[in-house]
Amino acid sequence: MINKQYKFILLFILLLFGLLFIYFTISYSINNNKIIEGIQFYSNEFADDYSDLNIKYDKINKKLIRQYPNKVKIFDCKNINPKNSNKITNNKYYTSDLLNKNNIPVPKFMLYNTNNKIMNNHNLEYPIVVKTLSGTGGIGVIMNNNNIHDLEKSLNKSNSYDKLLIEEQLVGNDYRLLVYNNEIIDVLLRNKPYVIGNGKDNITKLVETYNKNLKQGQFKIHNVDTKVLKEQDKNLNSIPSIREKVIVSKVCNYHNGSKINRIPLDTVHVDNIDMVLKAVNITGSKLSGVDFISKDISVSWKKNGGKIIEINNGPCLIIHKYAIDSEKQNIPKLFFTKLFEPFINL
Repeated sequence: MINKQYKFILLFILLLFGLLFIYFTISYSINNNKIIEGIQFYSNEFADDYSDLNIKYDKINKKLIRQYPNKVKIFDCKNINPKNSNKITNNKYYTSDLLNKNNIPVPKFMLYNTNNKIMNNHNLEYPIVVKTLSGTGGIGVIMNNNNIHDLEKSLNKSNSYDKLLIEEQLVGNDYRLLVYNNEIIDVLLRNKPYVIGNGKDNITKLVETYNKNLKQGQFKIHNVDTKVLKEQDKNLNSIPSIREKVIVSKVCNYHNGSKINRIPLDTVHVDNIDMVLKAVNITGSKLSGVDFISKDISVSWKKNGGKIIEINNGPCLIIHKYAIDSEKQNIPKLFFTKLFEPFINL
């Protein structure tokens, strides 16, 4: 009987230590802004590209290995950006604050502590966006807060986070610029997620059907905004007519079901290119995905008020693979090639 009790106590202690280890590991990672691999280097989506370039991916150590005639070169995916750069870009408030101090255009913003009550004199113009300080895929982003009631409701909804970023919501197109080694290698336009009516199903059903019938490279719509539907005189039970397009969210993110179009780099205004590269250099990033809001990216930000809303240190490459492009450019393969450019003459 005593032996059984000792075994139980020992098992309990081991379990407790295991849980504590997991807790402190996660806590350390969060508090120290450790690198989270945003690029899906391990994805099967890149198998053909790796094969063409004679690259193998070491999933355990997260390294790309390329065989040359006389040498083998290894690229460490975990350290693609400097640690200090990751510390900045992993926190959306740090990013906005740093860019703002360096005269890079960003929306007017503030840091909100969920332990405090919202003040009516926050000095931000509605509509307002509420964001978690970290996170990807549009998760934790609440848009269309048009008044103090909307804002307080969104803040209460997000009260599981200690701090939040609150910023003015911009009007314009949502662009993603992929930057590597001080060069813009791709520009995408992220459209608002939508469904197409069939004359018989309501919007809830249309979203469910869309999510069940995803094509290769597509992601589910996970953020349906009833306020956006209301702007179109719709609700979740509305039945759109045949071929009627209904926007279901203003969160333009590939992982929220956004359709993606490639924008030719030569159509981007030089002022926008210079400003984006300056912003990336300020954060110290070598690789980043810059989210830029502009009514027209071919017009200078100085004229149309274009602004950067985020800089992502682990940009998703898959969106660049499946972007709608008449020339069908293979941007991931181009990116992998550039990773090993220093060794090209080996």
